[in-house]
Amino acid sequence: AEGWAGGTLAPRAVAAAVANAKDLVPGKMYPNCEVVHHAAHGIYVEVDAGARALVRADHLADGGGKNADAFGRRPVGSRHSVRILKIDAQGRATATCRRALVKDDL
Repeated sequence: AEGWAGGTLAPRAVAAAVANAKDLVPGKMYPNCEVVHHAAHGIYVEVDAGARALVRADHLADGGGKNADAFGRRPVGSRHSVRILKIDAQGRATATCRRALVKDDL
């Protein structure tokens, strides 16, 4: 017999399934991260389900500095590889898109 079953997940079960920046590993490379927001100081990427990292403007391109073209090559919705640089005491992650740091093993 066919039937329908309904249910809800407890909030703590949903929260456990969503990562946060403290779950990220400094030094690790994460491929296929989606750009979710542009800001004057850089871009925000979703590294893992719920875990976001800031890629500062000076880490968008190998040349460093605020390069408008580097923002243009990374529109919202695009996907890029990043390497996590650090997680601060507040649990905020910073990352880099610089080819020299993303492509090489550290």
